[in-house]
Amino acid sequence: MLTPRQSRVFALAGALLLVPLTLAGCTRAGAATPQTKAAPAKVTAAESGGAPTLELTSAAVERLGITLSQVETRAVPRVRVLSGELVVPPGARAELTAPHASVVSFGERLAAAPDQVGRLRVEQGEVLFTLTPLLSAEGERAAALQRVQLTQALNQLELARTQSAGALERARARMDGARTAFERAEALVTAQAGSPRARDEAQAELEAAKAELAAAEHEKALLATQSLQAELTELAPLAIAAPFAGELVELGAAAGQLVPAGARLGVLARHDVLWIRVPLFADAPLGVVGASVRLVGLDGRVAPDAPEARAIAGLPSADAAHATIDRWFELPNRDRALRPGQRVSVALPWTGAEERLVVPWSALVFDVQGGAWVYEHLGETRYRRVAVELERAQGDEAILVRGPAPGASVVAVGVAELFGTEFGTGK
Repeated sequence: MLTPRQSRVFALAGALLLVPLTLAGCTRAGAATPQTKAAPAKVTAAESGGAPTLELTSAAVERLGITLSQVETRAVPRVRVLSGELVVPPGARAELTAPHASVVSFGERLAAAPDQVGRLRVEQGEVLFTLTPLLSAEGERAAALQRVQLTQALNQLELARTQSAGALERARARMDGARTAFERAEALVTAQAGSPRARDEAQAELEAAKAELAAAEHEKALLATQSLQAELTELAPLAIAAPFAGELVELGAAAGQLVPAGARLGVLARHDVLWIRVPLFADAPLGVVGASVRLVGLDGRVAPDAPEARAIAGLPSADAAHATIDRWFELPNRDRALRPGQRVSVALPWTGAEERLVVPWSALVFDVQGGAWVYEHLGETRYRRVAVELERAQGDEAILVRGPAPGASVVAVGVAELFGTEFGTGK
């Protein structure tokens, strides 16, 4: 027999158990049956093992904004994309060497930034190195002999100056005595107490004293202007300056290093203008090569602002092993973005035209191996990837050697999305 309290507890527990069951039943009764959402794209593998076919829904085509363009066949100017090498023109490179055995010290700017070699811009006449020459054993003996000779000459000069000073003092004393004797003789003649002959002799002595004094003063003045320069075998420090404005591209010595005569201290080059060496096969029609070339980017396109290099009569050179001869082009490099030794691609124009397939550049997609592809429109919302052989880019157009038939429709916008859909990386 349950007590009233126990009856109330069991009644409350049963009510709590019925609430979740009631809610679950209501949820099942009111829930709508889920519908399967259609996939925006379907990939159908080709039976022959070729590229699969992509079929998109109309909504997917509209969402991706896919637009089409027709494959055209057109006569385009003949252009060949070839490889070239950038080199420093003759006269734009100078090797700075030590003329004799010396101890090297750097110029002010080089000493402040020795790690900037290869990027250090220097001006014409700027001191790059200062050399303190060293003497050989023969030079030391010659210097010692010259020191002895110089000392003797200095002693002789000082003796001559002393003798000249003494002669000048004697001439002044003689001058004073002669003047006094003349004045006394003149006074006696005036007082009729002396003879005119004595006066005349005193006057002649006075004139001789004047001449002797003038000669002594001239000799002293001449000796005072004379000096001996200490021009010994010991050489003064030698400054090595930049012969032209350019870049110090190589450093061959360290500060404080002892270098022998002829040692290379550094290499200075000018990179504001470079030459492009383009090898052509010997049987190529050289007469039809254009007067200028344009640089081709890594994507195979010639940018509108791509540098233009003009043809020049460079150094005649050839490679017999590869049966090529070199053509030279001069390329402005004012911003110094290009460096000597760098490999570049250039577009060389040939005379005449040739028939090629033309599609928008945006229609191309490249795989990881560098292969070029386009997506051909098969009708309605179906597309298939087709391999093409790209010759070059010309502005916003791609020039093809091989591809879809002329008049075929290819995707011009949305190619990357189709590529991602085909390989499972798209959204």
